[in-house]
Amino acid sequence: MMKIFKILLFSVIMSSAVFVYSLPYQISSPDWIGGVVRSTGYSKIYINDAGLPVNSETGGVISIAEAGAEASRRARENAILSLVAMLNNLRIDNSTILSDLIQNDPVIRKRISIMLDSSVRYRDLNVDYLTRGTVAEIRTGSIIETLNFV
Repeated sequence: MMKIFKILLFSVIMSSAVFVYSLPYQISSPDWIGGVVRSTGYSKIYINDAGLPVNSETGGVISIAEAGAEASRRARENAILSLVAMLNNLRIDNSTILSDLIQNDPVIRKRISIMLDSSVRYRDLNVDYLTRGTVAEIRTGSIIETLNFV
């Protein structure tokens, strides 16, 4: 009876982790007063039917440390993708958003790329045992400096 209870408890815990963090990132908006643009990405550690961590791409069994590192890497990717999506929709003036400038001007595209490589700060979050998170943050001043010549 105790074994069935443990298995049931484990399955409830596993399913709750999957449903709570179904989005790979948290949708947020720029904090103009605080002077930052922040996004959060999430990723979970993949577990096979035997309860062992597996590589998300190959399906091969890996250690829990490797699985955690892989989940952290995917969380960072999700955070930066969310940040880029947010920046793309950033309004420059009444008729222009940042993605318009990026598509039409290779100089701005290059400057934004350099800014993202050099100015984004990352902070890792341990959401729970099987879920990793990363906060990507950039100062609004960096964005303004990058677009200052426009």
